Amino acid sequence: MAEERMRVLEMIREGKITAEEGARLLDALRAAGDVGTAGKGSANRPDGGAGGHGAGRADDPLGSIAGMVAEILQKGGWGGRGWKGTWSTGPLAGLERRRQREAEGWEPITLSEGDHGTFDLPAGARLTVEAEAGGIEARAVSGPARLDLEGEGLSAFGVYAARKGDTVVLSSYRTEHFARLPRLLVSVPQHAGQLSLRTSGGGLHVHGLACPVTLHTSGGGIHVKEQGEGSVEARTSGGGIDVEGRPVAVDLHTSGGGITFRGSTRALQARTSGGSITIDGACLTSGEHRVKTAGGSVRIRLARESSVDLSAQTSAGHISVDLPGVQGEQSGPRISPRYRGRYNGAGARLEVSTAAGSVDVGLAEPWVERPSPAAPDAPFVMPPVPPVPPVPPRAPGNEGAPAAEPGGVI
Repeated sequence: MAEERMRVLEMIREGKITAEEGARLLDALRAAGDVGTAGKGSANRPDGGAGGHGAGRADDPLGSIAGMVAEILQKGGWGGRGWKGTWSTGPLAGLERRRQREAEGWEPITLSEGDHGTFDLPAGARLTVEAEAGGIEARAVSGPARLDLEGEGLSAFGVYAARKGDTVVLSSYRTEHFARLPRLLVSVPQHAGQLSLRTSGGGLHVHGLACPVTLHTSGGGIHVKEQGEGSVEARTSGGGIDVEGRPVAVDLHTSGGGITFRGSTRALQARTSGGSITIDGACLTSGEHRVKTAGGSVRIRLARESSVDLSAQTSAGHISVDLPGVQGEQSGPRISPRYRGRYNGAGARLEVSTAAGSVDVGLAEPWVERPSPAAPDAPFVMPPVPPVPPVPPRAPGNEGAPAAEPGGVI
């Protein structure tokens, strides 16, 4: 039974299923176990209380659930190759939402290859991509907008695209209560006006966009790379958040996981209920900014041109502020100190707090944006072949000797 338990734990740890998907699956298995174990006493069972995976054991309830999970995995084709698609259970809310949109007058948009392919996205449009379960990846391209589906053994799901006004929606949803949904891969043209990704369980990945992005997942990590000036709003109920780029503003919130930002931003909100926070490259000159964690360290590196009124506190840890010319002082007990100070005036207000961890504030190194790799649809160009250097002439009387290498000696 230990092996089956490890399978389930490894699947969650490796991201093959999310914590929410695991909870839903266990709820369904628990309900099935209740049916299978109704009247489980030996007086009410013809087999004297013995049973299979659904029988349950008072001394090992987790073992019976793990056994049922293993049995369903075997029936579903689990053979150590990985999770083929994303399990999703629950009410058919996505299907009902599609019907509601049709009643509201949303105009259907054709996908070039049925349930996937290219689609029309007008310049400046707001693109919303939603999934009842499964991850979503969006990547900037120079070509047309496109949706692709990733996964094996997919079943009982539907996909549609629709438009109303300047909003275009792509949606993946269950058509039955138990389904395997795909991971959505979206190619987003640079002329998009705004992007929103939403999933009830799965990771979100965004790469190379310039427009504002809004990212919400009920369970999974959020990763943003090479973001342009468009702001970033990210919310997850469980998972880390990692953002890189030069968005004008970032608003990052996770109920459990670390937060990391690298690049340059002028507006900052970061909060986690459990995990460390690293901010590298905030240029704060006006407004109010907050960084808070209920458990973990906080490390902030400000741009040299920042101007902040800084207040920091920790309930268990130390505070270090290393800013040139800063004027401030610490107060409170040694184990739970507070700090208040000013750097370059007080144009912006920055509040930093942690319930258990240290606070470290200093200057950021100048951030250099990494060159973006070629877009997926860009043609490959063979680099030019360098010219071959001329062979130096042989000296008279040495026609049989080998020629010297340029700059070399024979």
